[in-house]
Amino acid sequence: MSKRKLDQISGHDPWEIEAAALAEHLKLDQAAARDHVVIRWMQRGDDRPLAAALRHGPLGGAVLSQLLKMVDEGQFTTKRKRGAPRQPSKNIRDIFIAVRYENRSGKSDEAIQALAKEFNIGDEAIRRAIKRRPKPTT
Repeated sequence: MSKRKLDQISGHDPWEIEAAALAEHLKLDQAAARDHVVIRWMQRGDDRPLAAALRHGPLGGAVLSQLLKMVDEGQFTTKRKRGAPRQPSKNIRDIFIAVRYENRSGKSDEAIQALAKEFNIGDEAIRRAIKRRPKPTT
């Protein structure tokens, strides 16, 4: 039996039951109760109610504010895969290098040296960027 089924109560997720109970007992509307429960669970390190709320519909402003606060404070992070993380800034830099190389005038080695000087990186990094560039479609 999967963990998800073990966590369910009569076929419902516990956060659904909690939100329904809050709505009924505290006379909250369903969206406000759901937002309260999502925030409480997020603060305790469980993002399953957040995922369910995202699937269900738009999030309330309170949930988005709390999520932003947690991200800014480093409490809500993504899991990294093994190895060194890739840097998105280098990917876009490499695309620019490849485009500039494609539009070069003159010899290849001169263009590589000029690009290395312009981007303040080594010749080998320029060559790797050119090698990995997307091939133009014709």
